[in-house]
Amino acid sequence: MKLRRQSLPLSVIVAGTMLLVALLSSGAVLFVGLRVAERNTEELLAENIQLITDTLKDALAAHLEPVRNYSSAIAEMLDRRPDLLDDWPLMAERFEASMAVLPQVRSVAFIAPDARLLRVTQREGPDEVSVLDWSDEPQIQAVVERAAQTYEPFWGRFFYSQPRQDALLNYHRPIWQAGQFRGSLVFVISVEELSQFVAGLPNELRNEAHFTAFILYDRDFVLAHPLLHPGFPGLSEEQPLPLLADFPDPVLKEIWRSQSEIELEIAALLPSEVEVHRFEAPGDSYYALTVDIADYGPIAWTVGLYLPTAQGDVQIDRLELLAYVALGVLLVSAALSVLLASLLSRPVRAFAEAAGRVEQLDLKEVKPLPHSLFSEIDRASASMNSMTGALRIFATYVPQTLVRRLIALRGEGEVASDERRITVMFTDIVGFTSDSEQMSASEVAALLNRHFALLGRCIEETGGTIDKYIGDSVMAIWGAPERQADMEKRACRAALAIAAALEEDNAERHRQGEPEVRIRIGIHSGPALVGNIGFPGRVNYTVVGDTVNSAQRLEGLAKTIPGDDAVKIMVSAETASHLDGEFRLEPVGPLEAKGREAPLEAFQLLGNSTDKAKVAAQ
Repeated sequence: MKLRRQSLPLSVIVAGTMLLVALLSSGAVLFVGLRVAERNTEELLAENIQLITDTLKDALAAHLEPVRNYSSAIAEMLDRRPDLLDDWPLMAERFEASMAVLPQVRSVAFIAPDARLLRVTQREGPDEVSVLDWSDEPQIQAVVERAAQTYEPFWGRFFYSQPRQDALLNYHRPIWQAGQFRGSLVFVISVEELSQFVAGLPNELRNEAHFTAFILYDRDFVLAHPLLHPGFPGLSEEQPLPLLADFPDPVLKEIWRSQSEIELEIAALLPSEVEVHRFEAPGDSYYALTVDIADYGPIAWTVGLYLPTAQGDVQIDRLELLAYVALGVLLVSAALSVLLASLLSRPVRAFAEAAGRVEQLDLKEVKPLPHSLFSEIDRASASMNSMTGALRIFATYVPQTLVRRLIALRGEGEVASDERRITVMFTDIVGFTSDSEQMSASEVAALLNRHFALLGRCIEETGGTIDKYIGDSVMAIWGAPERQADMEKRACRAALAIAAALEEDNAERHRQGEPEVRIRIGIHSGPALVGNIGFPGRVNYTVVGDTVNSAQRLEGLAKTIPGDDAVKIMVSAETASHLDGEFRLEPVGPLEAKGREAPLEAFQLLGNSTDKAKVAAQ
């Protein structure tokens, strides 16, 4: 019987080693160079600065990005329910129900092309609903004209709210349906909370550095500051934000003046997007650290902070005394520290590397973790080895995109089912049923495995997911689990790649005296239910709906395409409408499909549009 090798508890080894180090080094006090202390201080200061600037950027994103998402949700609702555009009372109810989760949104409005406006304003009591006619307002006409010229949302300029006595920001999302401009959603956003946030930031971070945070607009206007509050004097419709030059913070007013090189080398320790400079203000000199953000309109926003230069000097003075102790401790404990670090770092490093590869599903490159002296690490390594083996098997049965999503959930949820727009591809081998009757089981398996490997590479290289194999057919999807804006183009590229790969494979089959493989492909796009389907003990991640059925019908109808091409590709009109001229298409519809009352408008996919240009040139 093989004896199990013994390992010691990690806590015993670490505690015993550190106790010995403490006993040996307790009387040793020497000095370490001031440069080491200074460098540590610079790094600590840089980390604090990075934390503060990142927190400011995150707060800004947390305040405004939900508005983008909220606007997308309302736009999708209007896309699903176009009747709401003509039923304003019902649309107002939907606005009221959905905007309650975003307190920073003061009001939501829909402006029709004729400048009639439906507006819902949040109140502490019942929300206020207004229907206005602003066709005689030049500013509103200009907003409507701008929205009618673009499909993309855009940020408007700040304006002053007289009733609230503060600055508000506009976000516009044009609404188009069937190629027609129907109007624009307008979201009025308060920025008052940003000043409250920067005022409480030092206490929230519990940072010892005495700094002042701020947000500027166009570098000359104050957008958020601890001294900025509703009812700030001097604001008006012509000037909704205070000028930096007139702001009552004497230090901030000087931030862009008398700039000089900084003494500490923190600039090199910060990301390049962070600007660092030193400036003089009444009574002291200061460091200014700023980041420009261009995500919220054509004019940049500047988030930043300033702090007295003495903050860095104080930290250096504190560390100078500790520096004398550091070198002595390092010298006495060097040998034991190296030994302990070596014993711990090797297995931990190997474990981290293996975990990283597992996280990326790079399972082929994960090497078995070796036995460790430490029992905790040894058990963890054994569990990692077992998990990796199980995942290798699991990944062959489930699409890798789905596996990555399940790993990302970390056991905290399930893949929820939802309705979304996807693109579905069906493939089928022509005459496979009759041909397989003349083949043995092993020959059929070899043919299918070779064929599916060819198709699988082309599908996965374009970001598609193989949903299932049905006999000699393959069902693949784009747009799930990951959303893909260009899913129609990806599916068509995959189909053309399959055609090219099958042509090469058939040439090889011809050389080997084997019959060529001919296939039909159908591609359709539309809404479908995506997610877990089945009973609780056994579910499949799949898609269901008429979109799937239509794609399968198109694959069957591909046999009506004349010619003897080895691959015949049929795409629906819905898919073709999103290809933007990238591919050569030839209309073959409308076609009568079994089980469908309305005929299917369809096209034959012939190749890339660049191929057509090459043929014309020749």
